[in-house]
Amino acid sequence: MRITVIGRLVLAAAVLVPSVAAAQWGAPTTASPGPSFVWVGQWVPCNHPIAVQAGVGCVSATPMPEAPPADPTEPPPPPTADVWGTTEAYSGVPSRVPVLLETANDTRWFCKGCRYVAPYADFRMTVLDRIRLSDGNWAWIGQITRSGGAPPVGTILSYPLYGDRGLWMTEAEFAAAVQANGGR
Repeated sequence: MRITVIGRLVLAAAVLVPSVAAAQWGAPTTASPGPSFVWVGQWVPCNHPIAVQAGVGCVSATPMPEAPPADPTEPPPPPTADVWGTTEAYSGVPSRVPVLLETANDTRWFCKGCRYVAPYADFRMTVLDRIRLSDGNWAWIGQITRSGGAPPVGTILSYPLYGDRGLWMTEAEFAAAVQANGGR
């Protein structure tokens, strides 16, 4: 009896496929890369689809609760400690200097409707509101109400929500500073 080419291929597949499959499921030839890996002819993470299909995966059928989405209408909670970063000392100078990004001192934050004075150039600003910026960060926006130069009256400025006010003083702080310096 003569076996055709197709018949030979079928015969070879019948002989070879089980032996290849057995070799794939044979004993591991190397140590496991970690505790969450399983052997399926090669080491794969236990949550890999091949491991799950082979019945040796570690994917739980227990539904996990989803984390509630962040409320985009409310800012994140305030920091519990000051948050520092670094910045260039001067533009183009590689020296780094520390900078206070957020302060836990709530007396140093801006507040809605409050009026502030920047004594170095006789600027005044009223904080209008807190807003969520397009990048997702929260900020205070204020409008210049008196200007000793640039920026002009009407300019809108933004400051990080929990950032330190820097040289901006409340009107009461400014009045106390003037009084302490003999009215000058």
